[in-house]
Amino acid sequence: MGNLLCVSFKSRCSDFVRTIVILMSIVLVMYSPSGEAKDNYVFVLQGLNSNFDSSELERNYIDGIALQIGWRDVEPVQGKYDWQRVDKIVDAASSKNKRVTLHLLPLHPPEWIFAAGVEKNCFTMPARGEFMQGRSLCEALPWDPRYLQLWSQLIKEFGKHYANHPAVLAVSVTAPSPEMVLPGAIPGTQTFADMQKRYDKNVYLRAWQQMIDTYQAAFPDKVKFLAPGIVLFDENFADDVIGYASQHFGKKLWLFNAGLRADGVPQKTMGKGHIASILEDFSKQRVLGLQTIWNASNDPGNRMRGPLRDVLNAGMSMGASYFEVYAVDVLNPALQADLIDFRRKLCACKM
Repeated sequence: MGNLLCVSFKSRCSDFVRTIVILMSIVLVMYSPSGEAKDNYVFVLQGLNSNFDSSELERNYIDGIALQIGWRDVEPVQGKYDWQRVDKIVDAASSKNKRVTLHLLPLHPPEWIFAAGVEKNCFTMPARGEFMQGRSLCEALPWDPRYLQLWSQLIKEFGKHYANHPAVLAVSVTAPSPEMVLPGAIPGTQTFADMQKRYDKNVYLRAWQQMIDTYQAAFPDKVKFLAPGIVLFDENFADDVIGYASQHFGKKLWLFNAGLRADGVPQKTMGKGHIASILEDFSKQRVLGLQTIWNASNDPGNRMRGPLRDVLNAGMSMGASYFEVYAVDVLNPALQADLIDFRRKLCACKM
């Protein structure tokens, strides 16, 4: 009988110790500074060339700043890098114990890249009611070897400057193309037809793999955002890119979409809705980040499809736990109650 009690006691002790170990592991993951935990974030979206009001960061519901940076802003001349304006905002966030996401974008690149051997891909945005309608743009082809080489050099320098900065939470993988879609390739346009003729899936996939390797080498310990998109009519191209990114980024891979509206994301009604399904499925296991498609303070074209509170609630319904809201909305007194209420609900539903 005594032996049985001893065995029973040891068993209970073993179970107790195992429970304590599990609980400690959960706590360590929750409070790990690595960025791997599925916490909740509301960041204010700020353009580097827009007026920066440091009071954006003083709101209690704001966890950090998401900074959009253009290539020409930090490398106006080939090989000459200027991080001063970025440093100023990163340091401002750090001084207020806030985090930073860096969206360095290859859109509207500096003219010198074309003189350096990058092929120009020029097109006109179709007149479809969008704010960019009728604008003529010149961008790089996303698989152009020279473009990828020059961008890789920039990301290497980018990493040297920010990979070890404690305030930097994440960077976006924005090349070959920020959302995987091909530049100017809008169905029904001549640019789309031209891209269909030039497109090679294997070539484009290799370009993405090359860039994923580049970002991992430059920012091995930072979260990397990846925005899946539709390539021409191919909704499944994103699966191959995400699969490769998962192998190389591990838990540092977070998915992202910059089109959040009151009815979800635009990709929900595109094709079979596969991209929207990818985002929602990913959110069940890892962090999904969403950026509002526009601001609610000045939206004459009704791009948001509803008030800001409905937009944010739609994102929460998708399972997102990281949100980016335009600075003009964060500074709008009429929207403070909605933003505070949303942050409260976001914390409650994730606790």
